[in-house]
Amino acid sequence: MLEDIEVEHGNAESYQEQDGDVLFLDPPYIGTSGNYKEQAKSGIEEGYSPQQTIDLISRVECPVILTYGDGAPDIFPDYEWEVVLTRKVPRIRTGGTLERTEYVSYINWAN
Repeated sequence: MLEDIEVEHGNAESYQEQDGDVLFLDPPYIGTSGNYKEQAKSGIEEGYSPQQTIDLISRVECPVILTYGDGAPDIFPDYEWEVVLTRKVPRIRTGGTLERTEYVSYINWAN
């Protein structure tokens, strides 16, 4: 049961760990245009590098939940990945469907 929770949405690079934190990360997918916006400007995923996420995870000791889509095991090979689900999604521009896999990795969790 959660008794005290604070959710912050912002740039993960500015995150400062505090006692009791659990960090949830869902970084932009590289090579896609997810229409992420910052200050009403789209394209923030263009400046994203997976190394930013790796660097953040390496500097924290708190438990981390990292989610990512297709390619997670290749883009972040140092983490153990579990498949959450595989589903078919529509191809908006070209028609038909595309199969996507969603992954999760639990980092710094005590067994």
